[in-house]
Amino acid sequence: MITAPMLTLDRERIAIEQAMTRQAELMLSMLNATLPVLVRPHVVLKAKDDSASTDAKRYIYMPATFSGIDVLSPAFHWARTALLAHELSHWLQPCAEIDRVTETTGLNSNFVNVVMDIQGEALIASLLPYYNEHLTRLRWHVGKTNRQSYLTALKKPESGDDYFLQNAMTLSLLGRYVLDRSSSFYAEDQLDRTDVRKAHGKRWPYDPASRASERMSALLVTMNSAVMLRANDLPTLLGEIAMDYPELCQQEGSPFSVLGHGGYLPAELQELLKKFAEQEVERPQISFWEGDALGVRPATPEERRRANAMKLHFSTPKGAIEIMAPGRFDRMAALSGSPMPWTMEIRQDTGTSEMSDVVVAVDISGSMGGEKWAKAISAARSITLAVQAAGGDVRGLVFDENVWYARDYDSKLFFATSVAGLSLLEAHGWTSFEWLPYLWQQYPNHRVVIITDGGSLSDLAGIAHIPTRQRACTGAIVIPAGNAENMTHVAANVIEVSNLDLLAGAMTSVLPRRTM
Repeated sequence: MITAPMLTLDRERIAIEQAMTRQAELMLSMLNATLPVLVRPHVVLKAKDDSASTDAKRYIYMPATFSGIDVLSPAFHWARTALLAHELSHWLQPCAEIDRVTETTGLNSNFVNVVMDIQGEALIASLLPYYNEHLTRLRWHVGKTNRQSYLTALKKPESGDDYFLQNAMTLSLLGRYVLDRSSSFYAEDQLDRTDVRKAHGKRWPYDPASRASERMSALLVTMNSAVMLRANDLPTLLGEIAMDYPELCQQEGSPFSVLGHGGYLPAELQELLKKFAEQEVERPQISFWEGDALGVRPATPEERRRANAMKLHFSTPKGAIEIMAPGRFDRMAALSGSPMPWTMEIRQDTGTSEMSDVVVAVDISGSMGGEKWAKAISAARSITLAVQAAGGDVRGLVFDENVWYARDYDSKLFFATSVAGLSLLEAHGWTSFEWLPYLWQQYPNHRVVIITDGGSLSDLAGIAHIPTRQRACTGAIVIPAGNAENMTHVAANVIEVSNLDLLAGAMTSVLPRRTM
């Protein structure tokens, strides 16, 4: 007989697995990968495992704890997200070909895992910049937890047939988790830094005449090239490493724990994700700058007038009629001798609506200079006032080639003179829309309103995939002269507004009501 506590625990486990499965599906949806039911990811909780893993075709296995973190705790949701993103990166890699190279050459499987992790995390950071923060935080935690064991490994006797392999593993893990956690591996120019050499110590002799030093340096540089590598080129890279470094071609287990993978991609999934495997990896270039919003620029009478006009769009009148029926006692009717001194109000609520929560993003790049910038920031202020008056939540940012915002993306920046040290009195800089995928993930239930001149097609180059759902929740107000057509790639509702007095009408298209 199954006891009640056991049933409760089983229900909790199923609920947790379903929640993580939905999160994994969301990540794949951000890649715009519409998967058949038979190859959807299924997250399985394995309480006794100490690391996450995947068969790269159907299942992702998640531990209850990882490196001292309670993965299931709401406080460590970032770790759960990072582990899922890491494992899904292997779904984009040609695992069958990689396994064949490993079997043919005898290349150490743990070393192969490290190279796959380097390329996979860099690929995810490029395709979905939002998850780079989670992956970086997880690498920081792993490094903090295991730093001492990695450094202890440096002091082991320099002997044994697998000496070169163990050195390579130790230096690789130091590079991933201790010395530079901002990316998935060392930056090439860091390999000659004094602090890196000091941490490497005896494990990596720095005598210029040392053959071991030359080979180890070359190997780390080769491994670093995986950061910018397409997934389909991984088997070739691993094959070249096996030929150049036969010392790595042995199957003895490594004493180091690395995040695992296994299996292969089925034919259906290979076809669906082929374009991602071919994706040229580019590190996210855009930076996010958070700081204080300083100075005060009160809303002008014209901005308040436009906000009031927009409120008519955001609210729907409620009609009502009164009839004689048991309800509210009408004293005046009773004094006048009415036989039915009670009235009942019948409300007609069929037209009520709920205000959308909104993120307003204003283009402050150089092409928005002069009158364009004045119109753009004024429009943002009117929209903010109108949405807030209608009970909606408003977040805000300005962008050029970077993103500038106040804490929690507070919309008060639109009423300030500077934010994070950036002057809001004039436009400057280049244009980039690479921040959009991050914003879609940060505020999935908000509608996004972009105020811009549209930029050019190259300004969208950093956005590899535009999911249909996120595009549908995005609108753009284009200030002429601009390129409205360009914004249709990322926004479902685009309208040109040359006269801000027409802003209320434009919002009917850009920010439709949510009818209840």
